[in-house]
Amino acid sequence: MKKKRILLLLSCMVCSLYSLAQEPEPITQITDSSTYKLHKLRKQFWDSLPKPIGWTNDLENIYSPAEEMILDSIISVFEKETSIEISIVTLDSTLTSVELFNDLALHIARTWGIGKKDKDNGILICISTGHRRIRISNGYGIEQMLTDEETNALLNRYILPKFKRTQFFQGTYDGLIALIKKLKDKSGIVQ
Repeated sequence: MKKKRILLLLSCMVCSLYSLAQEPEPITQITDSSTYKLHKLRKQFWDSLPKPIGWTNDLENIYSPAEEMILDSIISVFEKETSIEISIVTLDSTLTSVELFNDLALHIARTWGIGKKDKDNGILICISTGHRRIRISNGYGIEQMLTDEETNALLNRYILPKFKRTQFFQGTYDGLIALIKKLKDKSGIVQ
């Protein structure tokens, strides 16, 4: 009796496998497979963020190496003068969805530890040109110096107009210079 059940079970499995092999894969399953792979890639990126290699981490490749060096140099000088840390990260659209872009930006800021621990004085400028998104995340120490409204005003005045013309470096550069000037003014640092 036990042998008959096993044989019956095996024959059902073989028939099922044979029928699956004969049917073409529907388009929805291919799409679902691609979506699954993209979701898996995004989760893997979230779970194991790369270590920052400088103040500017261009994961979307929108800057030339020379442009990255210029941004890094400006931020480095400012950090030495004020101890305020600014990091710029660009994200390819495969690394996050539009819906999770803001969450990922905050996750990066926390994971990388941007800003001095005792001062919480970090700023992350997170950009995805593929998703047409940008977020400037200020640490609590920065929020005492620079309001969300002032940050948005800088974004709207200096960065977005250039980004709309695909001048990504110039927009980032102009926004960074304006942000630094505003922070220096608020800190009373003579320029």
